Amino acid sequence: MSHNTWIHRIVRVGVRPLVSTAVSPNHLTTLRLATGLAAMAAFAVGDPAWRAWGAAIFVVSVLLDRADGELARLADKRSPGGHRYDLAADSLCNSVIFLGLGYGLRDGDFGLWATAMGLVAGVAVAAILALTLRLEALEGARAAEAQRAAAAKALAGRGSVARLLRMMKDALARVERVVGRVNKLVPPPRPIACGPGCPFCCHIRLTASPPEILLVADHLRRTWPEDRLAALRKKLANLDRLTRGKDAEAREAMRLPCPMLVDNSCGVHAVRPISCRAVASVDVAACRRAYASRMTEPVPQVALQLTAANAVGYGLYAGLADAGYPVENVEFIAALRIALEEDDAARRWLHGEPLFEAAGD
Repeated sequence: MSHNTWIHRIVRVGVRPLVSTAVSPNHLTTLRLATGLAAMAAFAVGDPAWRAWGAAIFVVSVLLDRADGELARLADKRSPGGHRYDLAADSLCNSVIFLGLGYGLRDGDFGLWATAMGLVAGVAVAAILALTLRLEALEGARAAEAQRAAAAKALAGRGSVARLLRMMKDALARVERVVGRVNKLVPPPRPIACGPGCPFCCHIRLTASPPEILLVADHLRRTWPEDRLAALRKKLANLDRLTRGKDAEAREAMRLPCPMLVDNSCGVHAVRPISCRAVASVDVAACRRAYASRMTEPVPQVALQLTAANAVGYGLYAGLADAGYPVENVEFIAALRIALEEDDAARRWLHGEPLFEAAGD
């Protein structure tokens, strides 16, 4: 999902001053909830003037819905608990708005049918939340805990490079299994449109964990000839110089392709990071428009696939912490450059060297 749409850019102006303050994403989520309930109350009055006030308040509520996520990303305050609170607040606001609208139109042409239709719409939104939370509990939480245990076991006592790489391969396989189960339980509204020759999302800032970077580097060393690796190292160095210090918004505006793109397809598809596996679109035309607009146009995505894949990612980071490693979210280009320039990068990272400090998110 692009975080550089026009509505994101609007809220980012107000959110940036809050990054270094005590204001948390949950504070903004609470304001989102309060304004959503206030909008519902205004709509329920039934008077045209109150409906106008309700619409204005709901616009503020929608902006706050984007603001809490922006603050979480900019201040690196993302958490599973915050995600669940945000999801619950969004669902409640979107449910009661329909109830308020239906009740407020009770004296109109549809009479009590308007209230009934508002109730049905509100219940449907609430049911979607319940299903999402149920899937997260059954699939996401289970996958996260399994990945946490696997990572902690593989890295215990500083582990070995072979165990590290095997753990990461198993983690990627776990993502595919969980995503497959979730998409089978709740099929996407349309078939997933992602595939070879569709590189539109591969022009944004990508972050990953050190084990993911080290697995990609190992795969490249084993499968690419030396002359091709030398050309890649040069490309990574050039891209690193161009992109170092650039945030997601600036990177999307630059529209530079991922260095792993080969003939508009991923050159490391088998070992691509979890973030790449989490994103799935159902509309190639929308992806093309987003690319043309430098990611200011939204892309319809499979939300449950994103949630399922991220659950494994959360588990991976938790396992790293359990094993005594820092929780690092590193920028892909800078980190892969380091991993390919240092032949013993995996061993050095396993032994506690701050190898990817310069590539920190």
